[in-house]
Amino acid sequence: MKKYLLFAMLAGLSVNSFAWNITHGQVLNHKIWTTGNASYVLKDVHQTKNIVQARATDDQTTPMDHQTLFVMADLSAATATQGVPVSLYGDHSVYVYNSDSVPHSYPYQYGMCVEVSEHQLDCVYIQDQVMLDAGGEASLTKMPVLKTQFNQAGTHPVYLMVTLGDHMAVSNSYVTVS
Repeated sequence: MKKYLLFAMLAGLSVNSFAWNITHGQVLNHKIWTTGNASYVLKDVHQTKNIVQARATDDQTTPMDHQTLFVMADLSAATATQGVPVSLYGDHSVYVYNSDSVPHSYPYQYGMCVEVSEHQLDCVYIQDQVMLDAGGEASLTKMPVLKTQFNQAGTHPVYLMVTLGDHMAVSNSYVTVS
């Protein structure tokens, strides 16, 4: 019985952890929280590491500080029905490679918010601190899905901001509620 209870507890913990694929490094700090009436679930990132790594090498190589960084954020317009729960997806990808001979720390921040009414934002936020040794690399394997509900019909703005180190990506869209 104790084995089953322990397994259930561990399974519950793994569902609520924010996952990185890290080689030669670690997550030093992790924090995730919501505001308003929002909740979240985590979904797998479907973009393969090789695609993100290739984009990073092509787009964001920074030889002066011996690192390769890539950050992407994308929101699409969505529809919802008043009074019915809805899931909003803020697609994003991040990748970092430390080609320096010393370890480096990279702050990661994610914020996705939707205006559910004139005076309320429902948000999900993540803050991580990733430490990479020389030759280390990291990419995300999971991302949050914001779950909320609208009590007013209309067009509601959605905002997404992702940062890794000093690189930032922003996307805005809307939810049409009927």
